[in-house]
Amino acid sequence: MNIRNVTVDFAKKSGKMRPLNGLNSGPLFGIDMSIDYREEYRSLSVPYVRTDRVEYPYGANRYVDIHCLFPDFSLDERFEASYNFAPTDKYLLAIKDTGAQIFLRLGESYDPYEIKSYINKPVDYQKWARVCEKIIAHYNEGWGQGFKLGIKYVEIMCDIDEPHGWQASVEEYFELYRTVANHLRQRFPRIRIGAYSSGGFFALNHYNGSSLQKGYVDTLEKFLDYIGKKETSAPLDFLSWKCTAANAEELSLHANYAKNYLVQSGFRRTESILTRFDILPLGEIPRHKEREYPSRLLSALITAQKSSIDMLFLAEADPRSELCSLYCTEDRTGKHYFAPYRAMEIFGQLCRLGTEVETDGDYRKELSTLAATDGTDGAILLVTRDYSGIIEIDVKGACYTSYTLRGLIGGGQRGEGYYSSDKPAELKDGRLLLRVGKHEVYLISFTPSM
Repeated sequence: MNIRNVTVDFAKKSGKMRPLNGLNSGPLFGIDMSIDYREEYRSLSVPYVRTDRVEYPYGANRYVDIHCLFPDFSLDERFEASYNFAPTDKYLLAIKDTGAQIFLRLGESYDPYEIKSYINKPVDYQKWARVCEKIIAHYNEGWGQGFKLGIKYVEIMCDIDEPHGWQASVEEYFELYRTVANHLRQRFPRIRIGAYSSGGFFALNHYNGSSLQKGYVDTLEKFLDYIGKKETSAPLDFLSWKCTAANAEELSLHANYAKNYLVQSGFRRTESILTRFDILPLGEIPRHKEREYPSRLLSALITAQKSSIDMLFLAEADPRSELCSLYCTEDRTGKHYFAPYRAMEIFGQLCRLGTEVETDGDYRKELSTLAATDGTDGAILLVTRDYSGIIEIDVKGACYTSYTLRGLIGGGQRGEGYYSSDKPAELKDGRLLLRVGKHEVYLISFTPSM
């Protein structure tokens, strides 16, 4: 009989759990923001929400994008009356209401339409920088009847290496970034400024990629070279990039490359932030209906926690989108949850504990493990891949006598999966045996004996 051994030592801390369960957009959706997913975001323990593509593909033209906040570029940016803050106020306050932090993208949304209305370069870079300053002042300092939301991360534009993104030369973007980043650094020395949601490192291990995909790294090299020169220098507190990986190993490859690339380019202290991440579907079945998808997704997030990635955002959280693997909205009130939503709930529970502890028992392409503690309670996330059999878990470093097991298997007729939560069971001599099948997810939770 197959047996795999896993050891978890709750007395040996490995560092903080990083914010790897962030989401793009939300939690209010629709032109009138009437589709409300705040409760779901709380349930997922979302740490950061990135405000990108909230205008795409539905064309609301009401909030977050620069042209929504500052509709008439001919107006004087120094005056509150020149801005339209109200819709974006509602949007950002809803994010804060969930307990998440705001990752603010200042720029324009990805525009897939033939005529590009707003994603063109500004006519005055300095004025655009001052507009960005006032927007941050509104949300962090209360300017213009604003708020003090404590926004720490500000991303300057994005998608500059995509045909439906920035509609000018990349060199013109480099100069825009230099202008805005230096202006904001002088005005707000404590915020973290970065760019630019690079297309990523697809060509690193895909030799049959398109010319566009092969150009991502070339554009990034030019960008880092430009802002690294003394005469055109600019701060880069974080580099944002994208990745749609086939599996956890591919994510690890790209994560290591991103960090090494920054170090070799002289940006040793720059954070590596994966702003749009997803796992490729295995075939024609939508990813949220695949039995394997929850385990593949969590295996990747476990890999990310053990890599050099500082922050990660799941690519799509809009329930109206076919690319959203978490849930869907069937009408104004009906909501349907897919198995990946339950998987992200489980990961969020682990993240809430705060501190990763040492585990010994990862088996390449068979089994992934991650454990955490808050100093009192503890939990182990166990994800099977291509393994079925017995797992023997040895728990050390804490006085636990019982545990609660929660299981998740993907699939189901509508992708809802199969979810179970067992009653507490006795932990005998610090060991437990678990019989598992392929592509299953388990959260084992512990509380100390009284």
